[in-house]
Amino acid sequence: MREYLPPPPPESLALSRKARTLTLTDEEGGPLKQIDERDRYWRERRRARTILLLDKGLSIDAAVFQQQIHDSQVSPRRVAT
Repeated sequence: MREYLPPPPPESLALSRKARTLTLTDEEGGPLKQIDERDRYWRERRRARTILLLDKGLSIDAAVFQQQIHDSQVSPRRVAT
């Protein structure tokens, strides 16, 4: 059986894995911000928010902690963009 481990405290995120830096242009970031704010599908909003957080320079662990999701949902977003 797999043991559940709670997320690390925020102060420990400074040593977390660092994502490859994303640099979104205004043309790319604008639609993502609209999706994050207005899309009726929560999955699309979460995906857009993940990409925007990674664009701000957050690590994968910080994005996982902030959104309370599993890291397997964040890592593919980094590659997909």
